[in-house]
Amino acid sequence: DDTDKERSKPEFEKDILESLEWLGLGYDKPFHQSERGELYKTELEKLVREGKAYLGEKSETSDGQVVRFKNPNSKIEFNDLIKGKITFNTTELGDFVLARNIHEPVYHFASVVDDALMGITHVIRGEDHISNTPRQILTLEALGVARPAYGHIPLILATDRSKLSKRRGAVAVSRYRDLGYIPEALLNFIATLGWSPQAAKLDKELLTLDELVNYFKSRYKNIFLVGHSL
Repeated sequence: DDTDKERSKPEFEKDILESLEWLGLGYDKPFHQSERGELYKTELEKLVREGKAYLGEKSETSDGQVVRFKNPNSKIEFNDLIKGKITFNTTELGDFVLARNIHEPVYHFASVVDDALMGITHVIRGEDHISNTPRQILTLEALGVARPAYGHIPLILATDRSKLSKRRGAVAVSRYRDLGYIPEALLNFIATLGWSPQAAKLDKELLTLDELVNYFKSRYKNIFLVGHSL
């Protein structure tokens, strides 16, 4: 996700990929949104042509006109895998921005198009992203694509109950590696931040990656059987 040109730097991506490899976590071939501009432009032009989006005011951050979604002001309802039924009145969203101009989509639009083209069936993220869901569902419907299943999990909080995020007290995985932590220890710690082996009635606290994967598959397989085909 490198639509934010000021914050996206090659060294950040390199650190993320090296950290995943150090932890023993595989990943698919990386895709860069900055290299998929023509795909997003094609979808934006289609929405404008069909009257589902329109060119608005002159962009303040780039050349050209802002592309806005033509909000049908409908009610959106979805069944969250964790929180159950959630309903939004989308009128309050107004005609939200899809792109800074026809060549520069904002993150939310680029991600929706990526999800559709890559066949993403499940979106699992923090509950602070619930408010993004109605915009994304409206956009998916306008594109004529089935929505994925959504699951929003509780946030990990700091000692003062504020959100613990990458912008607060952040320490990169590579920093723990340099301090001498072994990958198995850090992976086990991360896996048990919001879940405990005791709650799962397991007889040990230290779990290998294979054990974590097998438990997850056996415990939550019913959730993933509801996958939505895109």
